[in-house]
Amino acid sequence: MKISEHLTEELICIDLAPGSVEEIVDRLANLLFRSGAIHRVDEVRHALLEREQVSSTGIGSGVAIPHARSTETDKLLVCCALCPKGTDFNALDTQPVHIFFAVIAPREASGLHLKLLAAISRIMSDDGLRHQILNALSSREVLEIIRRAEAAQQ
Repeated sequence: MKISEHLTEELICIDLAPGSVEEIVDRLANLLFRSGAIHRVDEVRHALLEREQVSSTGIGSGVAIPHARSTETDKLLVCCALCPKGTDFNALDTQPVHIFFAVIAPREASGLHLKLLAAISRIMSDDGLRHQILNALSSREVLEIIRRAEAAQQ
């Protein structure tokens, strides 16, 4: 599964301000809302925060993948946000998070989002790629970096 099949420039923010877990989740849900991907931001915010209470989605190396299933969508949604200054997101390695990918899957979809989570984890395991993404100057550039990385993996 390709990240770029679900990500558009409108779903990428390159200047996310640091904040609490709740504030970051709120900003990610609002990014999905402003793009028109969802209509009820509170439902998505609640689902993401509920998942964070189970365990942190900060996977380490400066990356977090908040994710949840929701009745708010009938298709897989993803957004990306870069926090150049880094922020505490209770990551497993206790390091600040700089790159966020939020994934929202339909509530009735079993396992669909797991393939996307695996694709994001795989691509974000590359130090050089993370560095390129963090230094991107536009949403378009972030998307192109991801597309190139996906093409190289095939």
